[in-house]
Amino acid sequence: MNILFTLTGHPERISEGITMATTRLAKNMDAIDDMHSFYINADMDAGLWGHEETDTAQPCLSIRLPTNTGKANVLWRYIMWLPKFIIVTLRLYFFCRKHRIDYIVTYLHARHMYFYWLSKFCGLRYICVLHGSEIYYFHDLPSGVQKTLYKLAHGAVALTAVSKGLAHHARTIFQDIPQITTIHNGVALTPPQTRDALPFELPQSFIVSIGRLHPVKGFDLAIQAFHNTQYHAPDLHYVIIGEGDERPALAALIDQYKLKDRVHLIGQLDSDHIPTVLHAATLCLAPSRSEGLPNVILEAAFMGTPLLATRVGGIPEIIADDHYGTLVPADDIESLTTALGHLIAHPQTRQNKAENLKHFVRKEFSIERMVTSYRDLFRALRLDR
Repeated sequence: MNILFTLTGHPERISEGITMATTRLAKNMDAIDDMHSFYINADMDAGLWGHEETDTAQPCLSIRLPTNTGKANVLWRYIMWLPKFIIVTLRLYFFCRKHRIDYIVTYLHARHMYFYWLSKFCGLRYICVLHGSEIYYFHDLPSGVQKTLYKLAHGAVALTAVSKGLAHHARTIFQDIPQITTIHNGVALTPPQTRDALPFELPQSFIVSIGRLHPVKGFDLAIQAFHNTQYHAPDLHYVIIGEGDERPALAALIDQYKLKDRVHLIGQLDSDHIPTVLHAATLCLAPSRSEGLPNVILEAAFMGTPLLATRVGGIPEIIADDHYGTLVPADDIESLTTALGHLIAHPQTRQNKAENLKHFVRKEFSIERMVTSYRDLFRALRLDR
């Protein structure tokens, strides 16, 4: 069975969570005897006809997937978009035909409507994986985008969600879809390296956050909480790994609190270095305002790093109670500050929780369990054809 996975980045140069989770799944599916993985990299810098990458273990087509959304007149938008749509759809079709693709794995995004039309025109079948923000912020999206995502979800032969909470929320939106299956992301990391292997120098003692620099991740709250607790541990630093549009605002906040010497915006980091950073960290802080099932929570837990996170999305499915980690309400700076100060002051408490969570995650959120669930889903879909 040949399966095409859609990414928003090069599979060997992973830059964000959904691509990381999807690539991890694809590589492990490829190890199953009757399964073979292929990639589409939705690269906005690529051409409309795209190009096949030469440095990937599995065949990968990098291609631009333009949308017809925008503020221009509707008729004009369609006139400008239609030739692009035809070129891209034909290219995707030829790639799928060349590699005899049986199923496509995609997720809710306006750009991915091409797979809906491929299913209508060419009979290609796809499953849609729900990851988080596209569901939690669905009703805040423009009506045209909502209609597009609604159509994309209904065209899928199966809809899966990365957490039970996300699946429940999705059912309130797609009420006429009979079944939304929950398949948790799995985690498996390489052993940590020495600090010398990193492309930057880590502080001796530090808190770490990892994710794209976007307001939904709540890094502004984390900087405020760190400022409020900075005198609890004068040698403690705060390291933020990731890149995004919020960098200038976060840098301004760091300047405002006079924390340039203790709060560090590292930028994007190769995924191979993440285990080393997490293993060395005093605490992993995940202050998100909204989430599906964040990879960083699973990765920190897998490495035995203490966790402080917000009670959103699928996070409570990982940190079920205070036995495993510390959860606070989203957007609550007072609670976040109090919890951070407590964990800084009680190292044995945070380490006990981390050990409990490590054993739980390595058993319940293993990569093997995720791969088995998707393997069974694909085989059941093949039988239903």
